[in-house]
Amino acid sequence: MTQAIGPIELFGHAVAVTVDDSPAAAVLASELALYPGAERPPDRFVVLTHAPPPTRGMPNPTSHLELSDGFVARYPTASVRFGLSDLDAIRVTLHLPVEPSGLRRARRRWRNIQFATPDESVGQLFHELAAVPMLSWDADRMPIHASAVELPTTGLVLVGGTGGGGKTTLAMELCRRHGGRFAADDISVVDAAGLVHPNLAHPKIYGYNLGPEDPELEALVFAGSDAVDRAQWRWRMRRAGPSGVRRRISPQRLAGDVTTTPTPLRGYLLLVREPRDDVAIEPIDAEAAAAMSIDVLAAEIAEHHRHLAWHAFNARAAGAAPTVTVDARLAGWRELLTRVLAGVDCRIVRIPTGLDARALRAELAPRIAAGLG
Repeated sequence: MTQAIGPIELFGHAVAVTVDDSPAAAVLASELALYPGAERPPDRFVVLTHAPPPTRGMPNPTSHLELSDGFVARYPTASVRFGLSDLDAIRVTLHLPVEPSGLRRARRRWRNIQFATPDESVGQLFHELAAVPMLSWDADRMPIHASAVELPTTGLVLVGGTGGGGKTTLAMELCRRHGGRFAADDISVVDAAGLVHPNLAHPKIYGYNLGPEDPELEALVFAGSDAVDRAQWRWRMRRAGPSGVRRRISPQRLAGDVTTTPTPLRGYLLLVREPRDDVAIEPIDAEAAAAMSIDVLAAEIAEHHRHLAWHAFNARAAGAAPTVTVDARLAGWRELLTRVLAGVDCRIVRIPTGLDARALRAELAPRIAAGLG
């Protein structure tokens, strides 16, 4: 049995979602309820199923299966089929594995970085393996590795940079203590008109965001959790360290208010960790900011880009043209972002390597909230 969700407004598209009757489907429906409904026919389609993906095609390499109308990308957590016969109506099928039972299930939960079954992680899989990758066939919209907060003083600001630089720490501080409205965590979506589209995937809160660095946030993340959940957190912290354990939490519960409509981009902060003694905020031109952003983005979505490269290889082997190439898409996105950022207050924020989360919040959040200075 299947049921329909939406269509919803997602990244500038009307996306129709079809799900099966599994527990994962109920979780996904709850998370997608944060997005407003689309009042127009859908132009993107996503299907959630526990049925196995196709097996007949060109398996070059074995983790990639080229089909006559697209391809299947095989990941450890799911397989994703991209239907590309009509690029104006891309269809993505998210094939989830059947959840194991008994001891195997318990062992996998215990070792998982976020103590989550595939059912609990379905929102993350939807956004990271289906929704964001669909932008690869979109010349007018692009992802940026950045959090997004709409501030009462300056408008919507992106906080970007590499992983672990402090994006989530600052974004959550701006939302929780400086009147900001949550728009995205980790991946933001910008269009050619300079609008940021909300990405309401549940934020991922890592070990380095909690503990003595922010006891109030830790209490919020673990409110209602059981003893096993807390024990797994402590075990993962000892085994893998603060960057090896995380929890997902609803953006409404975490930040209070959320932005649900596309909003003009007003400021862009690129966080850089350096061996220095003080925090420095300096202007950066649009071309340099765009180039740095593409550098980071290419690394962050490298897994998907490998499948695009294999798609190009297999298409050419069959005597056809690929629907998109990595080089062409990244070049187009860099040009788009350079144009957009030309009208935006862009700053590079140089942060001492050893500055902890508490000091980062105290040093930077008030300055950002007051106007990027």
